Amino acid sequence: MEQGARPLPDLEFIHEGDLNLYVYPEIADHTGARPLGPAWHRLDSSVRETDEGFTLPARLAEPPAGPDDSALLYFSLGSLGSADVGLMRRVIASLARTPHRCIVSKGPLHDEIDLPPTMWGAEFLPQTRILPWSTW
Repeated sequence: MEQGARPLPDLEFIHEGDLNLYVYPEIADHTGARPLGPAWHRLDSSVRETDEGFTLPARLAEPPAGPDDSALLYFSLGSLGSADVGLMRRVIASLARTPHRCIVSKGPLHDEIDLPPTMWGAEFLPQTRILPWSTW
């Protein structure tokens, strides 16, 4: 209130204005599960455009033999989150215990992050080219 903003209602994280923008890829945006008012508008990405293509690494292209419950996941904590190497290692270890294959955006400390055989990653990845490959 000191800065002129009214308090947020309980469990609300942002005020709604006349025009509200949110960044979320269309393919993953489940608006039916959480409808938004007419003032909300989705942006597919705020990631810089890239001309760089993306070819899925061969070892991730096919699910492993066995039950068909392996999805292809894209994992990124963004530049700031991925700089927390301990957090990255814990999430990677958790994902390694699943049947899923993962593409990992390793971030600025990429050389400190090792990936198991079910994962592939690099320091920077063309996110807008990778998301269509993900199978959730």
